Amino acid sequence: MDTDRSPTHGLRLTLELERGASGASLRYLGAVRAAEGDIPVVADVSIDADQVAVQLSTLGMPLDDGLAKLAAPLIRAAVRSAVVRGQPPPRRVQRWREP
Repeated sequence: MDTDRSPTHGLRLTLELERGASGASLRYLGAVRAAEGDIPVVADVSIDADQVAVQLSTLGMPLDDGLAKLAAPLIRAAVRSAVVRGQPPPRRVQRWREP
């Protein structure tokens, strides 16, 4: 799959853990790629025991509610999966979703 081009349908979420991030508060930086273009995304993740909360925002662009409802659970699942296994959070989260 060519990850440099926007998909013709669906969306591709690609986030990387901010350097030096560790502990209960993490920040992932990246983008959501859709047919309409790329949307820069910041995901602030907080971890409390095995509970993971995700707050999404963009860098100067409005974040569509539908996009947030698709992306937040993908990030939460990736981080929570590592946390419940006692592993460090993933350095990269990359997921694809059909519309």
